[in-house]
Amino acid sequence: MADGSQPQPKRRTTMKGKTATAALALCSALGAAQADGAGDFLKLNELKYGADRIAVGAISVNYSETIALKPDTAEFSITYITEGATPNAASNQNAKNIGALKQYIKSLGVSESDITTQNYRNYEQSEEKTQFLASLRAGFVMQKEGFRNALKILESHGISNLKSTYKNEYSFEITAWGDTESAAAKKAQNLYDKIENALKTANITDSIGVEKYEVEEERDRGGGEVKKYYSSNEIKIKTGNFDDVGKIYAKAQELKMNINDDLVYLVSEENKQKLISEYESALFKKLQEKAKRLIGGSEYALGAPRNLSVSLLGAQENDRNAYRYRGYNQNSVVNRLNSVAQTQQAQIVDISPPSKSEISITIYGEFDIVGKIKR
Repeated sequence: MADGSQPQPKRRTTMKGKTATAALALCSALGAAQADGAGDFLKLNELKYGADRIAVGAISVNYSETIALKPDTAEFSITYITEGATPNAASNQNAKNIGALKQYIKSLGVSESDITTQNYRNYEQSEEKTQFLASLRAGFVMQKEGFRNALKILESHGISNLKSTYKNEYSFEITAWGDTESAAAKKAQNLYDKIENALKTANITDSIGVEKYEVEEERDRGGGEVKKYYSSNEIKIKTGNFDDVGKIYAKAQELKMNINDDLVYLVSEENKQKLISEYESALFKKLQEKAKRLIGGSEYALGAPRNLSVSLLGAQENDRNAYRYRGYNQNSVVNRLNSVAQTQQAQIVDISPPSKSEISITIYGEFDIVGKIKR
């Protein structure tokens, strides 16, 4: 239990207990009397405290207790980014799979009102045109007298890097560019086949083979830019069945969607209101006791409350504030899309719910300070 000043609440809830209700009614009457003028205020003051006592000031106090409750609601979000050759292609693909995910979620018993769109946008991005470079090194054996003819054959195919590696062993390299990995590989393979056939036909060698082969992606070759179109959709899901969390995660991974790291377990608003109803009367009494201690002495007494409110603070409010839109740097979108399968396979998310959640319930009040009228 904490006993001290607290920051002003982000959300206030009116008290509902019998003691609190009576106190609030008195606050309302006092406010109305003050609005009507000093005369009415004095009349009400006399009704409240008698002819020999009067409100000489006010004191503001608060009192808090921390309550442990079992969470009953899970909230989390999922983001899906699609790429298309046109804006419509990107958005249509996105809508199709998001629709499939929503249907699955609803089949688990989650209501449609608990599936909300957090952020949706379509955008385009200009990127360096991707090209691929296939590199192939071939080695063969030939006698020295065949060197000149081999050189001519290679030069006729645009190859001018023939070199001797050891005794009668020689090698050359082939490079080929393509807009796709397969296109680059096919060009390199076709050129190698032609050279191999020509060397064998000229009886220069019958022992030739590929020693090394690789294809690399290149973005800075000056091939110009290409526009790509994306659609990004983030949805938030709320469920009271914790078993749903793992099932929805699995479905999202199947659809190549990104699971955001924002899973929180909360106490529902309904259970929070029950908590306030159970504790407000007891807290009101403790608030009065604290105010009396702060006034001290016998010269002044604690009067009626001018206003009262109850709020829930602490872990629950912090959890809600932690829930936020998780944006993506557009420059990294392509890399993320290219590796989405690996990312989803490697993604490990802890979905174990906590055994309890602490909530700080605080009552705030402003009371009259009453003194005797000296005649």
